[in-house]
Amino acid sequence: MERHMESLVDVISSRLKELFAGETDAVAADKLLMTQGNLNKIKNGKQTPTLDTLKLISQKYHVSVDWILGLKDDRNVHSINIENLDYSQVFMVMDKLQVNQTVIPAQADEAVRRATDENLDESRSVSTKGVDYDLFRINDPVLSFILRRRGKLIEVDQSLLDDWKEKHLPEYRGLPLLEGSDAMKEYMSSRRTGNSDGDWSTSLAEYIRKNKDEGRKKDE
Repeated sequence: MERHMESLVDVISSRLKELFAGETDAVAADKLLMTQGNLNKIKNGKQTPTLDTLKLISQKYHVSVDWILGLKDDRNVHSINIENLDYSQVFMVMDKLQVNQTVIPAQADEAVRRATDENLDESRSVSTKGVDYDLFRINDPVLSFILRRRGKLIEVDQSLLDDWKEKHLPEYRGLPLLEGSDAMKEYMSSRRTGNSDGDWSTSLAEYIRKNKDEGRKKDE
């Protein structure tokens, strides 16, 4: 048991040294709300980090707790199982696509003009008349809200978006992506009490619980 614990501490130490390599101890300690002395203890394997500390490291550095513990090699906290997507994962995918300019939001006048354009080039020859498959409408009100939030924040300053990702995107983590049905849109419209991230994520969680409860009653 003792050798196992020593091995775990060594793994954590190795991962944290890799994680903190690009910044000073002072910067890392400030991010993690601890003294440099305590940071050095966990980084050098002299102390095992608490669960709260592991969670904080995961949130601040966007790495998986499983990676810190040596349970998997993929450090990305947003590792995706396509059948079990949550809202934070979909946002991160869309965010990366826009950062890379793989997709870009269409201007309103461009959307109208292109959606009715009959003179399609060969790259869009599969389109039917009046439809342009390069243009997408977000039918899910929650996803629409957080992507619009992204657009508004990044127009002002990238640092505002980075701050939002750190403080508010985790509110959507673990909330499974739903079908953008009329019932879901009606619930989010009628039951939501405000327009903050907390209002949206809380209403979404309530809707998910309601559907689960109704599903259990049907099974009984």
